[in-house]
Amino acid sequence: MNLSLSADKEEVNAGDEVTLYLNMSNTDKVGEQEVKGITAAVYYDDEKFTFNKAELMINGEVVTNTLGVSNPEFLNDSVKSIILIVPSTEAEFIKISDSAVAKLTFTSVNGEEGEFKLS
Repeated sequence: MNLSLSADKEEVNAGDEVTLYLNMSNTDKVGEQEVKGITAAVYYDDEKFTFNKAELMINGEVVTNTLGVSNPEFLNDSVKSIILIVPSTEAEFIKISDSAVAKLTFTSVNGEEGEFKLS
């Protein structure tokens, strides 16, 4: 299983909102194992972007019955730790397909190019 980032745009002006997606792929490599959680951190230049919010997703849809946790030990220039807990019933876990597992929104401070890094 792999994690990657993608953005909804490459060029921004000051004040523009940028949506960044945390994508999960190669979920077929997990086989019969259950994915119970994913933890990731996204680093960004806080002089070029401000972080607005993070929304967790399952199979490309924003969901509210998941858990997101902030870790105060992270620096100001990072989205705090994002944890996705896959909801389940007693019978089975929801199968996650290759898709976005988090939607992060930022605002461009000055329209300058910036870089986002996944950890």
